[in-house]
Amino acid sequence: ITYEYDVSNDNFEKNSKEAIDRAVKDFAGTLNTLRIYQVNPEKNYSMFMAHMEVQQIYVMVAATPGTQDYFGSYRWSPIAKASPPGGNPSCYPSYLLHYGKSVAKAFAPYNHTLGLVMANEVMQASLIAAPCVKQYVADLKNWMRSKHDRMRLLPLAYAAADGAYVGEKGQTDKPKTLVDANEFATAKIQGLLCGDTMVNGQMQSSIDIYLVNEYRWCPGSKYSDTYAHLLAMASGVPIVMGLGEYGCDKNPPRDFAMIPYLFGDSTTSQGFSDVYSGGFTYSFGEANLGTGTFFPLF
Repeated sequence: ITYEYDVSNDNFEKNSKEAIDRAVKDFAGTLNTLRIYQVNPEKNYSMFMAHMEVQQIYVMVAATPGTQDYFGSYRWSPIAKASPPGGNPSCYPSYLLHYGKSVAKAFAPYNHTLGLVMANEVMQASLIAAPCVKQYVADLKNWMRSKHDRMRLLPLAYAAADGAYVGEKGQTDKPKTLVDANEFATAKIQGLLCGDTMVNGQMQSSIDIYLVNEYRWCPGSKYSDTYAHLLAMASGVPIVMGLGEYGCDKNPPRDFAMIPYLFGDSTTSQGFSDVYSGGFTYSFGEANLGTGTFFPLF
């Protein structure tokens, strides 16, 4: 599941622990990974990570900062999603790599750190961020490899919005060939992997995991209209595929009829679980979602 609230030592015991423990109990042993979004490496997450180890739960960690005060000085260094007003095409702030290194150093010592999400949905309105994501991944991976005798080389992921190309606000020269969500996803995957090689099952300078933040499956949906298209889109992709978020962004109640396709055997899932390695249910943390959210605590 995804969890958007702070899990640092500042808030874990008094706010987050009870909610997460309730989820662990309610999921009756089927919850094995938590994706967290709020990470400031200047804070300490040892209590949360120790508790997750006891609960035998992996953690997927965000490695790009938000713009809230919580992130301290790092809030000035997120990857830009679109062109700034001044037209400067740079989307890779110099301080971002320092942030990524600090996150990696903080979480690499834990064996149950599943990986780092290097960016989340920054290539939907524009592809301007694509080369910056690619370079950020390469820089952090090369840095971790140079420290291989002192730290674990963590898998790196990109989490993409599942949608058609929409272009920037006011943009008139949108590519007409990239309007379909599946085609657009294919283009993003190809761009993030191009020019790289796989050695001993590991990409040398690009992402190891591609996550799709998927909201296609709603009450009454059919496999043929939803996940079958995602399966076709992933054909031939050499890296791990998964759902970075999944749910329905329409009115409750929530429908979990997609679960057999995500976690069932090959026959039950019609081959989907052979290609997609599960997913993160969105969202078990409404702290950032505001009132009236379609994603209440469940």
